[in-house]
Amino acid sequence: CILAIPMACVWMFGRMVGRMRDAAVIFCVMATLLTVKIAAANYLESAPSPAFNGLPVAVTGNLEGKELRLGSTAGATWSVLTTATSNGSVNAMHDSLNPLTGLVPMVAMWFNITFGGVGVGMINIFLYVIIGVFISGMMVGRTPEYFGRRVETREMKFALLAILLHPLLVLGGTALFAATSWGAATVSAPGFHGFSEILYEFSSAAANNGSGFE
Repeated sequence: CILAIPMACVWMFGRMVGRMRDAAVIFCVMATLLTVKIAAANYLESAPSPAFNGLPVAVTGNLEGKELRLGSTAGATWSVLTTATSNGSVNAMHDSLNPLTGLVPMVAMWFNITFGGVGVGMINIFLYVIIGVFISGMMVGRTPEYFGRRVETREMKFALLAILLHPLLVLGGTALFAATSWGAATVSAPGFHGFSEILYEFSSAAANNGSGFE
């Protein structure tokens, strides 16, 4: 009994250190993804589209729809940050971003694993961790475990259900509105850009994000 208490404390401390190590890895992965997205958005926003060749906007940059007190890069940066934190705030019209810059926040919402709002990013990256642990365990021939709990068929069914529900909501809604008059009546631009508007709105709704492609 005398040894039981210190041994239990050592065991609990070891478990806590192990979980802190896992938390540090997850945080670093999220921070790296966020940094890459910010860098990509700023680069793509500063690189003029070929459609701007020969126009003044190719020299001055695409300033339409931007909040300029902190420079034109603030809009691209915040488009990434707002889709990473699910707060719905904007300091530039996302519809006014360069074409490939607008793709960056969309991709962020498709994966929805970079920090996120209240628990959103953590929940989604935890689903990927569970699937990764299961696959790794199968590859090495061991029963998959995470934090001392077995990851088996039941856990995988729930994880895959949650992972697959997100693209189903995005693609199902986009297909419905793109193929019917509902979508045509809501977009501000025809053609491919109008399709991007529809896709962005359903991506934002499915990711519980709040930003729009206005």
